[in-house]
Amino acid sequence: MSKKINIIQDIATPHNNLFIKSLIDYSGKDIKIWYAQGEEQRRYNRVSDLTNEISEANIYGSRLNLRFLLYCLRHRKDKFLIVGWANINTMLLHVMFFLLRVPYNHWTDLPDVNENLSLKNFLFRWGAYKLLELSKCKVFGVGSMSILGLKGMGFDENRLANLPIFVKTYSDLGVFKKEKEELFEKYNIPNDCLLISAGSRLVYEKGYDILLSSIALLPSNILSKTKLILIG
Repeated sequence: MSKKINIIQDIATPHNNLFIKSLIDYSGKDIKIWYAQGEEQRRYNRVSDLTNEISEANIYGSRLNLRFLLYCLRHRKDKFLIVGWANINTMLLHVMFFLLRVPYNHWTDLPDVNENLSLKNFLFRWGAYKLLELSKCKVFGVGSMSILGLKGMGFDENRLANLPIFVKTYSDLGVFKKEKEELFEKYNIPNDCLLISAGSRLVYEKGYDILLSSIALLPSNILSKTKLILIG
């Protein structure tokens, strides 16, 4: 009997949906999708329902959900990919999988390197990553910088893998040109402009200051035809 893949996240995002679709196409496995929150379209101001875009999602909630945790324990021979640990349920799931020595997968962004953390937050963060390091866990990092950060924290390189954020690409030039025209019209951008967009949390570690400084160095004739859209 084929093992089901459980993907457990806090909320649905466009790039993670692209990843899940690719995983389904590549593996042909039965995927069960879990979210703590199901109203991401309100948070991201989107009309489309990202939560149920691929299939009907399971909402386990941000508060303690013993039924969800018991499901994971009963099905611990399935495969699990946990994206971060943003709520009490995913935190406890990491602890339970550690204690029971359950193999699983964890996908994380660049580890928080903020040196201004309080002692309490520093100890909590250190303990969380130490638990992850000692678990029977394959850790996927978002980009090479995440991998370097995890190696610097003592993670075994053999248990690390680079899994960057997925972005939409086009195989049909006609579709690309049509969507480009619609996008430029939406933002009132002249056709001869260079459009650059960057989306993530608006925090120092994301390097928006480097992006802005770099664009400012462009020659004036190029800069006048460049539009930057920040999404965060």
